[in-house]
Amino acid sequence: NLDVNGNAIVSTSNADVAIIPNGTGDVNLSADTVQVGDAGAAAKIVSNGAGALTVTTGGAADLILNTNEGTDSGTITITDGANGNITITPNGSGTITIDALTFPAGDGTSGQVLQTDGSGTLSFTTPSSGITTGKAIAMAIVFG
Repeated sequence: NLDVNGNAIVSTSNADVAIIPNGTGDVNLSADTVQVGDAGAAAKIVSNGAGALTVTTGGAADLILNTNEGTDSGTITITDGANGNITITPNGSGTITIDALTFPAGDGTSGQVLQTDGSGTLSFTTPSSGITTGKAIAMAIVFG
């Protein structure tokens, strides 16, 4: 056992610190919070290219990703358990962009649909009556 209470493991000359278990051993960080990165750079968790990178909670708990210790941060929460939700919550007026599509910040009203502006921004809109009627006629033709 290595006790570093009140101390740190530090490299010299900007060298990396490698923690490499023997064989198929894993590195387990048993803490409520694990901080990655420093104040001056973006945090990265990367695979060494030899296989998939897996980030797993140590028990029956959600996995929550956020920045700056959660202060004024958006979050991604992967809920623990079967059929759990994945919730993406931006901070303040932030938006959610997936595959170059930017989603609106709130929910539309009943009957509205998502519409694109052709440049990747989605918004809620109420379909025109012609579209609704056209769909009804098409459904009647197809299904009798």
